[in-house]
Amino acid sequence: VGRVARAPRAAADRAGGVEVRAPGSNAWAALPEGAPVPQGAELRTDGRTRARVDLSDGTRFVLDRATSLRLDTTGPRVASLLGGALVADVAHVVGAGAAISSLPTGAGTVLGTRLALTAADDRSTVRVTRGTVRVQGQTGAALEVKTGMEGVLARGAAPVVSPAVNLASSVSWSELGTQTAQRDADAPVPGLGELRAKRPGQSNEQDHAVSLVAHRVKV
Repeated sequence: VGRVARAPRAAADRAGGVEVRAPGSNAWAALPEGAPVPQGAELRTDGRTRARVDLSDGTRFVLDRATSLRLDTTGPRVASLLGGALVADVAHVVGAGAAISSLPTGAGTVLGTRLALTAADDRSTVRVTRGTVRVQGQTGAALEVKTGMEGVLARGAAPVVSPAVNLASSVSWSELGTQTAQRDADAPVPGLGELRAKRPGQSNEQDHAVSLVAHRVKV
């Protein structure tokens, strides 16, 4: 466990927030920052905690709040997102084969890429910020999800791929320790910036005093 980040109202309790269940056990135990995670273990974060898990092959998972992840024993680079959301930066290891992320409604296969996963009982999503992911639904149909795209895996349906909307904001929370990532979930700020204003001669900023009516970008 490389880092544990708790929401402001829970930050005083540094020991809690992440739990582990060993293979074959029914008991959950607290997992502090810096603790090792055995293969086959199941991890979960509570509703106020995010955590980064650094794997031995260089892959990095950042678990969102209220997320469950299992490091499967079916292969050296296999993990199952049981529920919640995570951002994965999968290392490309020559000769190690592809990494597989199992989801409740399908699976994704990657070599080396960065992606955001969400999992629910009836619908899972794969959003790719770098590289390519091959997704397969429960019907057996498979599609490629390339950079800037989103794959949707609905229960009992073939996968659907389309351009991802708000891709930057869907992964920005995973930068644990930054000002954006530390904001309380009760008052999130959409996007990657804020527009504020001050009245002439006053020092206090006015929220919602101005609005952005035009935006031009040249790349």
